[in-house]
Amino acid sequence: SSPYLVMEYLDGVPLHVLLEREGRLAMPRALHIAIQVAEGVGQAHESGIVHRDVKPENVLIVKRGADENFVKVLDFGIARLLWDKETVATKAGLVFGTARYISPEGASGDPTDARSDVYSIAVLTYQLLCGGVPFEGESAVDLLLAHVNQRPPDIRHRCDGVPEAVAQVVMRSLSKD
Repeated sequence: SSPYLVMEYLDGVPLHVLLEREGRLAMPRALHIAIQVAEGVGQAHESGIVHRDVKPENVLIVKRGADENFVKVLDFGIARLLWDKETVATKAGLVFGTARYISPEGASGDPTDARSDVYSIAVLTYQLLCGGVPFEGESAVDLLLAHVNQRPPDIRHRCDGVPEAVAQVVMRSLSKD
């Protein structure tokens, strides 16, 4: 007999496709998706796992019961265990994550932890609410430098209608420290 892997079949739309089609999402829908991403990644954190590549390409929107926007967080391919001392420090010069969503420490090649995922979720939430990410650049290097050195534009100045409490959470989660 041969070993095999059984996985759940998921029929849905990748979040990046949804964002390309629709752009900025309505506030209730955007927050519904963002909260589910945070909860899913939070479950991984509770199990001692850091995702390290939270981005729209790794979020699938499926229908689950009456919920047309049920989230599945995918691709833990570069995830690492929080408690394994051998994997706590990222090797110097090795950058994990995608440039638009990477944390400042990830962009610097410094050690990453659960807080790095929080930063990436904040970038994703910013995009859901505004239709664009906080930083754009001509190259991946430009984006990495922006995440390390630049203050993100205040979400309240980029898009109307974001409640103060939501803006504070997103902007705090985008802090460099």
